[in-house]
Amino acid sequence: MVAVILILLPLLAQWPELSGFATCNPIYDAGPRIGPRDSLLGGACINDGNVGGTLQALGGASAEQWLHGRVPWWNSLAAAGLPLAAEMQPASFFLPFILLLHFFSGVLWIKAVLQILAGFFTFVCLREMGLLCAAALAGAAAFELNGTYAWFGDAPAFPGTFLPLLIFAIERSRHRALQGRPGGALPLALGMGWMLLAGFPETALMNGLLAGAWSVLVLARTPGRARRALFGKIAAGGLVGLALSAPLTVAFIDDLPRSGLGLHWSVEFSLLQGGQPLVLLLPGAFGPPIADLDLFAWQGAGGYLPATVGFLALVSMLAARRRNPWRWLAAGWCAVWIGAFLGEPVTHAIWRALPAVNQVQISRYSMPSIEFCACLLLAAAIDDWLLGRRSARAPALVAAAAAIIALLTALAVSDAAWFGRFGNGLHDMKPTNVIYLLVALASAIVAVGATTALLRAPASHSRLRVLAVVLAADIGIPFMLPTLAGLRHPRMDLSPIAWLRDHAGFSRTYTLGFQLNSNYGTYFGIDTLNAFSLPLPLAWANYVPRLDIRANDWFSMFVFHDRPGAVATLQAHRAAFEQAGVRYILLPRAGDEIAALHDPAFHRAFDGEQSRIYELPDAAPYFQIIGGPCSIAVKNRERLDADCARPGHLVRREMFFPGWHARVNGHKAPLGEAQDIFQQIDLPAGHASIQFFYAPPRAGLGWRLFVAGLAGVAVMVWQGRKDLFFEKKRQIILLDSAR
Repeated sequence: MVAVILILLPLLAQWPELSGFATCNPIYDAGPRIGPRDSLLGGACINDGNVGGTLQALGGASAEQWLHGRVPWWNSLAAAGLPLAAEMQPASFFLPFILLLHFFSGVLWIKAVLQILAGFFTFVCLREMGLLCAAALAGAAAFELNGTYAWFGDAPAFPGTFLPLLIFAIERSRHRALQGRPGGALPLALGMGWMLLAGFPETALMNGLLAGAWSVLVLARTPGRARRALFGKIAAGGLVGLALSAPLTVAFIDDLPRSGLGLHWSVEFSLLQGGQPLVLLLPGAFGPPIADLDLFAWQGAGGYLPATVGFLALVSMLAARRRNPWRWLAAGWCAVWIGAFLGEPVTHAIWRALPAVNQVQISRYSMPSIEFCACLLLAAAIDDWLLGRRSARAPALVAAAAAIIALLTALAVSDAAWFGRFGNGLHDMKPTNVIYLLVALASAIVAVGATTALLRAPASHSRLRVLAVVLAADIGIPFMLPTLAGLRHPRMDLSPIAWLRDHAGFSRTYTLGFQLNSNYGTYFGIDTLNAFSLPLPLAWANYVPRLDIRANDWFSMFVFHDRPGAVATLQAHRAAFEQAGVRYILLPRAGDEIAALHDPAFHRAFDGEQSRIYELPDAAPYFQIIGGPCSIAVKNRERLDADCARPGHLVRREMFFPGWHARVNGHKAPLGEAQDIFQQIDLPAGHASIQFFYAPPRAGLGWRLFVAGLAGVAVMVWQGRKDLFFEKKRQIILLDSAR
């Protein structure tokens, strides 16, 4: 029954999309839609556009390369060619989950699968810690419907799936060490490996810090010889997990010094200001994500804690005894990081003093670990109630409820005042803003009040069912709110994409006016100059000023497709675009600025319902012979044959980047750099069979470590082959401190 509930809850919470009522598929924002935007609530399903351009487009390209028997190291269809897996965010090595992106609704299914796994891992973790089944189920359900999953459908949410597995493994390892038995290290290795492969190092770092702090706690509570055994299990699991992720992490670390991180290093984006703190406890106060573009509450917010979750976490601490160290750790973790991104001086100073962590946008990427800790405390509070513990007496419960309600009211009032930034105060709020705010506040107060009344009375089956309904409403409705912002009956104009696929070949396309959003050229198999990537190779960022002397920020040129003066810049720098291999310009038909130029150099090649495509006259070819003369027969981007009367040079308009190699007639050929960005090799007289191939410079080291990790997994499976996660009959040593 537990498994059925944990499977059904995420599916029920996403019924608008599963039923076809609305769709949150980001593909419908990839290019021009046909007809008006039809959405029940407005806003968006997701608080991060990377779910489209990064996860769906680049992650989908990774899935296709795997399915065609290729390791997704490189993407030739973006910019002048860019690293793919080493960017980490596309989660290219997140197998087998990334393969779901082969399907049209893959973004939905990968999120649902990871939610279900998160619930299952949280349940077994709480059971391993000794909590009752009903309490463990409540904590698991709350975590699989957490705020990060509600607002994010891409890599920032994925590593959090495996945090409960890490804590479960640490607790299981402790129990095994106390019993003098093997086991516990395997789930730690698998959790660590998947967490690192899930695509977002910042979230993985914060989760890893929590797992490290938990390890220190259990080691301190474990006596003598068992402590040494426990340390060995944790160390072995961690090392094997690192080895399993090595192909990706080695490539990422190797690529990082040659790349830029954009705004990910900026501390300014880690602080929640203005009305933003309200979303932490009252997510429905602003409606669906970015429903009102005048509000910046969504910027920096990485999730939320529903009012009842925050209330029960506080109740759990009121009931904590001296032998509840894990509760203090969980509460302290929440307090430190929430305080840090709210600007509390002490915790903020702690964060700024920690190397590497002080470059993490903690308001986004610490939220999965905060939500997990809050769900643990929620489960502990329900466990106390079910066992009849009265540590949190009625006055304490009422005080906790009053504190939460007062906090919510104060945040709501401050948020209303914050609207003065855009007008003259509360009376300038839009009617929908007022409705969302008042309904969210009222429902939170009712939920906290009902939960307080239930906890004051002794536990019973009927009261437990009522509590389940209250928690389901308070947690489930905010989770469902973004899905109700999905598009209804959307249609997209694919005619220019089909035309480019038939005519472009290896030539590049430059898009303006959001006719094809960044990275979706990769998704549709079209070579586009537009690209969005982090980390971004500095070689490409430094090349951008050749195309636009004002483009000191590559982001503004290749992501903000409708920037002012883009067409005039294109006309002024047409030769540079052509030299980069750009043959086609895709832009909106409405307000076509190129037509207004009356420049004969721009030939109209396609005229569609929503879009137009212009052809440039002198676009440089992808393969270009200098010297010779030579004739070439191109097989694909990596293979061609050449017949030269005299020695010559072959320029390949793919970015020159460490890891690229070439062979001529089966022998390694020196690969040089042409025009400061492209590749060049020498061709001999006569026939030459040419092959290009790419792998990160230290890919071999990554694969050797991966094989060592697989060997470690095999040893762990053999040692604990009778009980990987469960035993039909097991005796767990439960000390009082386990509670």
